[in-house]
Amino acid sequence: MLKTKTLSDSLDDLILAWGQSPEYLDYLRVPLTLPRAQILARQFGMFVRNRRSCWAHLAGNAPLEVKRAIVLHEHEELVYDPLAGSDHYTLWVRQAAEIGVSAEEMEDPEPLPASLAAFLAWEHIAIHRPWLEAFGASTILERTNDNRLLKGRTHAALAAQKWKTELGLSDAQLPNWSVHKKADDEHSSMGQQVLDTYARDSAGVDAVLRGAANSLLVHRAFFGGMAAAMRALPEPPAR
Repeated sequence: MLKTKTLSDSLDDLILAWGQSPEYLDYLRVPLTLPRAQILARQFGMFVRNRRSCWAHLAGNAPLEVKRAIVLHEHEELVYDPLAGSDHYTLWVRQAAEIGVSAEEMEDPEPLPASLAAFLAWEHIAIHRPWLEAFGASTILERTNDNRLLKGRTHAALAAQKWKTELGLSDAQLPNWSVHKKADDEHSSMGQQVLDTYARDSAGVDAVLRGAANSLLVHRAFFGGMAAAMRALPEPPAR
């Protein structure tokens, strides 16, 4: 007897396909230089702030118990995560400082065109789509760093290795990647608990998958924009 595919299985399939998308793979292949890494620091800082807005909009539309789960999730992101010793945005400020981007520069950087389009798209989903669809769109992004699925091939793990190998930085100089190699396992679990409770019929499952699939398309555009911006800068000198 064939096993029926669960919602979790279907979300995992989306993540695995996203991990082989041309935009994401191109982003990973671009050799890093200090100016290229500075682009990433600024764009990812804005990404973190956009995530906070999206989760807040989503919480406003969600049932009370889901609001509670989101508040606990966002406390680590916005206030204090024991793994980080700080909030999560501060991790990017600290990591950016290691490559010459000041805290002041991180506060009001210019988004790349693809980044701005991505941020507006994610906010539109969070505000205007049904809460369960919007939840699928947000929680799937946590899943891109879930080691239980990707086993050392998460975005945080791959990015950390690139920054160490190509820029010569240490783990201590990469607080954002170091924390997110662990933190998003727990965040992904929170998302799955909510989905197990609320996405219990075909309509709910379809809503979650629709939100997740669209969010990953947006994520591909975000990475593609960063890859193009990095390629527009000079290549690193030949070794």
